[in-house]
Amino acid sequence: MRKKLRKLSYSHRIALTILLFTLLPCILLEAVYLRNARSDWSRAVLLAHQNEVDSNALLLSATVGSLQSKMNYVLNSASVRSSIAQVNRLSLVQALDFITVLNETEASITADSPHLTVRWYPYLCTRPYGNYCYPLRQFTEEFSAADPCCQEILSLHEGQFLWMERELSREMNNSGALEKRLCLYTRMTNLNGSDCLLEFTLPLSDTLAFHPLDPVPGSLSAIYFDQESAPFVILLDSSLKVEEAEELVVRCRKAGQLPGYHAVTTPIQNAAGSQALLLLPSSYVNRLTRPYTVSFVLISLLSAVFIIGASYLTSHLLTKRILHTVNDINNDLNRILLTPGNEEDSQDDIRRISLGVRRLVQNTQEYCARLERYEAEALRMELELLQARFNPHLLYNSLSAIRYQVKNPAVISSIDSLCHYYRIVLNNGNLFLPLKEEFDMVKEYLAIEKFAYQLTDIQYVFHMEEAIAECAIIKHLLQPIVENALKHGIRPLKSGGCLKLHAFLDKDCICICVADNGVGMSVEAAQKLLAAPEPGASHGYGIYNVQQRIQVYYGMEYGLTIDSRPGEGTTVLVRIPRR
Repeated sequence: MRKKLRKLSYSHRIALTILLFTLLPCILLEAVYLRNARSDWSRAVLLAHQNEVDSNALLLSATVGSLQSKMNYVLNSASVRSSIAQVNRLSLVQALDFITVLNETEASITADSPHLTVRWYPYLCTRPYGNYCYPLRQFTEEFSAADPCCQEILSLHEGQFLWMERELSREMNNSGALEKRLCLYTRMTNLNGSDCLLEFTLPLSDTLAFHPLDPVPGSLSAIYFDQESAPFVILLDSSLKVEEAEELVVRCRKAGQLPGYHAVTTPIQNAAGSQALLLLPSSYVNRLTRPYTVSFVLISLLSAVFIIGASYLTSHLLTKRILHTVNDINNDLNRILLTPGNEEDSQDDIRRISLGVRRLVQNTQEYCARLERYEAEALRMELELLQARFNPHLLYNSLSAIRYQVKNPAVISSIDSLCHYYRIVLNNGNLFLPLKEEFDMVKEYLAIEKFAYQLTDIQYVFHMEEAIAECAIIKHLLQPIVENALKHGIRPLKSGGCLKLHAFLDKDCICICVADNGVGMSVEAAQKLLAAPEPGASHGYGIYNVQQRIQVYYGMEYGLTIDSRPGEGTTVLVRIPRR
């Protein structure tokens, strides 16, 4: 992708950059706007059907309020209560008066609702009285044995209303055709007589007279009647099966919305929790909002075309001035660079600048490389100066002459060890020697120390991996470390002691571990050994000298690591690269 972009002209690349930072935010904003706008368009479609739902809710609210008011009127009628209280012991005259009271009461509450029927079912009544009073058994016979609705009705208390939708007949002697009716039940309680079940029923066709002029295919219009004991659904218009439609209404009532449908709801004022609702298919709403979406997309495409054209025009105006500046920079680079390069063949002025700057960087790197070589030579000279401290030719020659004048075998062995030691140190003037010879030099040094200080109870353990025995290292690295271990670690013990040298390979590094079980030292003292001695100090150069020699020649990432605790001994780890 980067190579393809480089093939584009400078003005095209600027145009693409402008386009990226203008078109992408516009696309994001348009997507957010379209999402919100589609919600508004959907609400506008649903609002057109709101009147249907509001009318159903208003009609049912008026019906519910009217029936509850009329039932309260009957409950508060003293004449009705006194007559029902004596229904099990009425004389003929009293029975006629009772029928008259019921007829007058029924006429007063049905004057504005001719299809409203009122019935009383006294619990102690054994025979019907007129057209409105029947025995309770006649009511219970309308239900099957397994129907729980009958028990819910009979368990009502006075003043407690129960609504139901039932399919029944309320003509004379129940001889008429069955129809769906909205039923309201309550109980009249008499302390000194018979309790009575009061029933109001009204055909649903009178309760909900509003019907949509143009029903939507697949829609569902219903009333959800909420009450604590037995909520129910009244279906007004649906092409679905009754059970499926009622389940959808209950799910919508619980979740507030259904997948695949848009819900329009209105609460019913006189029935708490009840509501009229209309479920419209999402496909119907999407079909009505599709023209708005298409118009929005067309406008967005025209805007995108305008942004693209403006981006290219802007890039052209910008590059006209920038390219003039780029040409001046190229001319300056050509004057700075003494030798011509291949950037002259490039057609892109920015590319020519990049190649010219790269040549400048390359020249600078070559200069830095030469400077590093000069610094390396200087470091080598400093290393050789440090190494010169360990070349005592005079002492070596003097010891060789004294050996032949001594007759004590122990002294002769010690002088031989010392001569061998310095022979390894001199190494014909070479700066390096194999690791195994460095170990031999340490062994000779320990033999001299053992003779000089009578260290008969000190143990020495040497171990070296064969793979690194011939690896060359700077000579005289280990003797100062071993000397420090003997002098400051093991000798203060007075007796006993063990010194271990272990050389092994760790990845690409040679590690030499010098460990003793001496008196140890604090962390601060260990750090002071690796630091430069204070001016005028007469000791402390050995370990610091080894550290300096390693870092001067091998680099700052190599050197010594000291791990020591008072009373626990000291371990010095030498880490150098394998070469």
